[in-house]
Amino acid sequence: MDDKNDNVNDHGEIDEDDHDGSITNPDNFDLALFKEVGVRVVEKGDIVPWTIKIINQGTVTATEIVIVDYLPEGVTMVDPDWKQADVNPTPRKVYLVLNEKNGRLPVGGLKFKDTLLVDIQTRIDLSRKAGPIVNGAEIYSTKE
Repeated sequence: MDDKNDNVNDHGEIDEDDHDGSITNPDNFDLALFKEVGVRVVEKGDIVPWTIKIINQGTVTATEIVIVDYLPEGVTMVDPDWKQADVNPTPRKVYLVLNEKNGRLPVGGLKFKDTLLVDIQTRIDLSRKAGPIVNGAEIYSTKE
């Protein structure tokens, strides 16, 4: 056997190709959002409490988080801090800004493994038809 032909030559060097380098970024931005309702059975006109939980599962601190809440027909946001978009506003889609400046994020932001709870209230409109209410939310934008 000829040694020159038995080895793999893939970078201008004799290499057995038993390892390859890789680049990774240990700093990642990963926020999780969960939403729970405080009551399961409601009547027209009732105030319904919800809790949004945000967990920082990444290693980068969040200094601002914007949440969007998608309100179904017949449900109105009661909390005055939630605002409609400046462009193409709709009462079915409202936003809440969380940052240190407005006191909705802790000093220094939401750090790795930190959890933040946001309590909100909606009202069931008197004109709401009977049936299940699905109220979703998600993280709209963030800053680090």
